[in-house]
Amino acid sequence: MNKNLIKNTLIPLFISGIVISSGCTGNTPANQGNNPSSTPSGSNPATGSNSTATAKSFQGVVTTLAGGSGGAIKNSDLTFKGLLDIAFDNKGNIYSLDKYVLFITELATGNTKPVKLSDKSKQYEIPRAAFGYSTFFVDFSTASNLNILVPVEKKFLKHIMKSACDEIVNTSDGNNIEVSFLSGMVRDSKNNFFLADQWSEKIFKMDSNGVMTPFVGGGESGTGTEKGYADGKGKSALFNSPTKLAIDKNDNIYVADSENHRIRKITPDGTVTTVAGIARFGNADGKTSEAQFHSPQGVAVDNKGNIFVADTGNNTIRQISQDGSVTTVAGGALGFADGTGTGAQFYSPNSIIFDGNSTLYVTDSQNNRIRKIELK
Repeated sequence: MNKNLIKNTLIPLFISGIVISSGCTGNTPANQGNNPSSTPSGSNPATGSNSTATAKSFQGVVTTLAGGSGGAIKNSDLTFKGLLDIAFDNKGNIYSLDKYVLFITELATGNTKPVKLSDKSKQYEIPRAAFGYSTFFVDFSTASNLNILVPVEKKFLKHIMKSACDEIVNTSDGNNIEVSFLSGMVRDSKNNFFLADQWSEKIFKMDSNGVMTPFVGGGESGTGTEKGYADGKGKSALFNSPTKLAIDKNDNIYVADSENHRIRKITPDGTVTTVAGIARFGNADGKTSEAQFHSPQGVAVDNKGNIFVADTGNNTIRQISQDGSVTTVAGGALGFADGTGTGAQFYSPNSIIFDGNSTLYVTDSQNNRIRKIELK
């Protein structure tokens, strides 16, 4: 598909909400969401207890949570075929987007099954989008419903609701949004959503009323899709294929700026700076001003502001510490192996989340597995 052609013909976005109730009655914490705003325990990783130490460099013990040879899912005839993104709920589950299928994995058992709606014999498949996307958002916005937001192709905000009583409700709200490839979503403490558009080189802001505006990136050239590298404020900042996002307790957003081989930071007022990485891709630990990444796609932040990166092209998981250093947590050689530190192997890890305590979860995309990393 011609990226430039799609970028010059921006396509309206349709955000669909799949709302799955946890029961006919009962409560779950409101305002939960994707990394780092929600955890299996419901605590906020930016402020929770048992946090990781500020300047400690971690080594990761890597195991496989879900998926197997050929992407096979245990106790199932299903397979992962192309993992794109991952998120927590607050019930001890992980949700993953595998092409057009949403899966749910129990952390306690590793049991994985597709999300289903009214037809219990079929897995739910997200409607195909006219553009592309590789993200979704888990949101506990009501007392008893899990709301999964995904982008599809029309100008509506659609909610598909399933309760434990098998009640189905559909609602739609008008929402004119133009994007070309939605790759990351987070929500801040004021209920604003931020969405990375990988091909228009912008980060959009959608307020609590559903009004969508460009927030940062796109350039001053007038095309609104200028790519490159520049720190700055608002549209003067430039990105090159921004992918996943993470947000900290102060509403600072972190961006995996993939083809700039850098990790970027956006403050609430729209000021963009570089956290780590340089223009040349490579694989080098060290000071943030000297460290090298290779097309990083995933980013997460812990309680103390340590940043963890799915360094996709290097098949590694990296840490950016508060003391200004970059280290390798796990991985190195391309392949598949559980193990500790560089003894573990990945193949194109592309999204990452932090559980609020001491564990990371990663979509190991080309190995078709979800990997668990305990930080030691």
